[in-house]
Amino acid sequence: MSRYLYTMATLLDYKSEVKNKYSPEIIISDLFNDHLTEVDWIHTLCELELVYGFEVPDELFDRTDLTLKEYAYELSQLPVIPDNQYEEFFDIKFTSMKLTQRFIEIETKTDEESLREKNEINQQFDLLTDQLNVLLGNILVNWGGGVPPLIQILLNNEVRCQSICASYRKILEGRICVIRRIL
Repeated sequence: MSRYLYTMATLLDYKSEVKNKYSPEIIISDLFNDHLTEVDWIHTLCELELVYGFEVPDELFDRTDLTLKEYAYELSQLPVIPDNQYEEFFDIKFTSMKLTQRFIEIETKTDEESLREKNEINQQFDLLTDQLNVLLGNILVNWGGGVPPLIQILLNNEVRCQSICASYRKILEGRICVIRRIL
């Protein structure tokens, strides 16, 4: 069993109130019920990003039609952040997770203090996006095994690295929207 498959199954089992044996052949969307939600899935993927040091693309977040085994394979194809850049990557991702959580907590509030805080969070997202742009740009330049498969596909479609990285904030906003929809 791949490390990604094992970690996904373990994290999902930890989040679920009902303990399951997760088969590699189970389709991810079939896992969702009252005891395990899409929010749990999103949290699991964010945790995998931190543990393994890769950036899960937004389109992969939405691929709940895959089996756990297929998903683990997709994760195994992602470029890993080099050791010398992992600390910075971790700080960016962890800070983004905390900001996202705080934004969700104050999202419906309309008092002046909450509006100011939401504006500050948006500014922090902009700074984190800039930091991630630089970090991911360096990874593309320093990638030792050729161009990573996902990046190659994007480059073949004439999508520039900067636009990929600039969409990071939109990815977070999309994740917030999915969480809102579920809640």
